[in-house]
Parts: sequence; structure tokens; C-alpha cells
Amino acid sequence: MPERVQRHHRPTRTSYPPATDHAALRTLYQSHYSDYLGTYSKVVAQKRKIEALLNGDSEAEVDVMDPDDLLKLSREHKSLKSELETIHGLYTKGTVVAGGSLD
Repeated sequence: MPERVQRHHRPTRTSYPPATDHAALRTLYQSHYSDYLGTYSKVVAQKRKIEALLNGDSEAEVDVMDPDDLLKLSREHKSLKSELETIHGLYTKGTVVAGGSLD
């Protein structure tokens, strides 16, 4: 049965802990990092299955995610990576500029 992509609630920019609250930022980062690793693991597993299928392994076809679900998983992974970068920036530099890029 194909894997389903889980949606994760992430805080909006206004709900991030203050940059001075390193303990809260660390906790938030750890929570997101766990989700990030989960999506990364799924992306890698799907990549391997697709490569096996392309190399003629017909058994791999059974476990390949639907293209729409794979796209959602990829977007979720990228979103989590961006969140981690934002939290890291808050922790190390104390600020994030508009658009999520770090000062």
C-alpha cells in the first residue's frame, strides 16, 4: 500500500519563540528535525524504488507512491528544510528577514 504524506503543523513567523529563548528554539528545531528526517527517509526510499523500476525490477512497481503524493512529499520535505533553516537563523543570528531568508 502506498505511503501517505502526513501534514505537520508549523508555526507562522509570528508564533516563533523569541530569538533569545534558545531552549524553546532548540525544542522546536528538534521537533521539526524529526519530521524532516521522516520525510527525507521516505524521499530516499521512493528514489530507490523508482531507480529499481527503471532498471527493470518489476517488484518495485508495487510500492511506488502516486506521482501526486510524491510531489506532496517533496514539497513537505522542502518546507521542513526551510523551517529548520529559519529556526537555525533565529537561534544563531536572532533575526529573519521577509521571505524567510536570514540576515
